[in-house]
Amino acid sequence: MGQKIVQTLFTVIFLLTFPQFTFANEKISENSAELRSYNGSNINNHYSYLIKNLVVAEFFEKYSSPLAKKSSAFISSCIKYQIDCYLLPSIAAIESYYGKRYIKEYNNPFGWGGGYYRFKNLEEAIDVVSKRLKNRYIARGATNLKLIGKYYSTDPNWWVKTTRIKRRLEELEKKYNLLLDRIIVQ
Repeated sequence: MGQKIVQTLFTVIFLLTFPQFTFANEKISENSAELRSYNGSNINNHYSYLIKNLVVAEFFEKYSSPLAKKSSAFISSCIKYQIDCYLLPSIAAIESYYGKRYIKEYNNPFGWGGGYYRFKNLEEAIDVVSKRLKNRYIARGATNLKLIGKYYSTDPNWWVKTTRIKRRLEELEKKYNLLLDRIIVQ
C-alpha cells in the first residue's frame, strides 16, 4: 500500500516539473452534504485527476478493499457523468462496508436495487450507478446527499453516514493538495 502511494506521489512530483501542466487548488464546500460536479474545465487538470485517484485508492486500501484497484474507474465515471468524485466511493463504503461485504457474483458494492442488481464487473457497476445517479437523482434536483438519501436508502440516517465518509475523502484530498503546494513553493 505505502509503496504504491509513494510511487504515485513521485509521479505527481515529476509531472510538476513540466511547465505545460498547471495545478489549481479546489476549494471544498463548507456544506459537506452538497455535491460538486466535475467537467472538462475543472477536472481535466492532470494533477486534480491524479490527486482524486490517489485519494480514492488510499481510502479503500486503508480498509483492504478490492475497490482500491478501481480508483481510476471511479474518477473516470465522475468526469464522464460530471458528478462528485467522492459520491460513489462514499456510497460503497456505507452500502458494502468499503466494498468488502456484498454478493460477489453481483458485482454490486453500491446496494443498487437492494443489492440484487447484477453487473458484469465492478467497472460496469461504477459506470452504470454513476450514470443513473446523475440522470435519476441529480438531474431531477437531488443535488445533495440528504435529497439523494430520501430515494436511495430506507435508512433515514444514510445521508449523515455518507456525508461523514465524503468528508474524510475531502480531508485526505486537502492533505495531498497541501503537500503539493509545499512542493511547488520549494
